Amino acid sequence: MITDAVSVTVNGAELPFADGKATLDATLRDGLNAFEILAQDAVGNVRLRSFAVILDAEPPSVTGSTVSRPDGAQGPISIVVTATDNVGLRAAARYRIAVDGGEEAGILRCDGQTGQCTTTLPPRAGPVTLIAVTVEDYAGNKTDAAPR
Repeated sequence: MITDAVSVTVNGAELPFADGKATLDATLRDGLNAFEILAQDAVGNVRLRSFAVILDAEPPSVTGSTVSRPDGAQGPISIVVTATDNVGLRAAARYRIAVDGGEEAGILRCDGQTGQCTTTLPPRAGPVTLIAVTVEDYAGNKTDAAPR
């Protein structure tokens, strides 16, 4: 550990150094922002630290949705919503459906790799309509979407 640094660089750029402190003003861009900090003391000891910060100002985009009964009119109800995000989707999304004139809400399980959010509901009689879905990314950005 270096406790008496005399110089500090971030990503190769020397920082202003005064009273044992270096100051960095950085403008983050959307997505991954990587930093490599190099500190050196008066006798040449060096310490290197790397870290990353993710800035995500964009909400996810819902690209499609289907509600079906794969086993026929009296079978289970399948809901599939597809979404994309530049950083990653949360593991769950909320939905609201209308079933035979009534409304209910629930949770879809999301796969961040495929962008698919799915659930299968027990069989219920009557027509089924997806009313709304809310998909969220890891930064807390939300998209409320009507079905497509």
